Amino acid sequence: MLNNSSSATLDFEVVKGFEPSITDLIIAPVSNAEGEWIDFIFEHDRPDVIMNATIRIYDVAGRLLYELEQRGEESIRWNISASSAPAGVYIYNIQLSSSSTKTCSKSGKLIITK
Repeated sequence: MLNNSSSATLDFEVVKGFEPSITDLIIAPVSNAEGEWIDFIFEHDRPDVIMNATIRIYDVAGRLLYELEQRGEESIRWNISASSAPAGVYIYNIQLSSSSTKTCSKSGKLIITK
């Protein structure tokens, strides 16, 4: 601009097999005449990569109640009505992976009231 030149240097390192990261997770309960479900909506730091997403829902005793794997989606739906899950505390685990990267996961507690 105005015959003023400038230069800048950017240093970076390319790391092969760098672990992906779940950057945001929204847990959205939905209830209507068709039933009740929970949408797990997530974002990750690899928008250009098709990720495999797996969700597992456990009761507090560690028993697996629900598992679903999807490819290329950024949300997973757990149909509570179909699983007939009673009110209580549950543990969720969302795991992301792709063919060229390592796996990352995020876990937490979920309370269902009826």
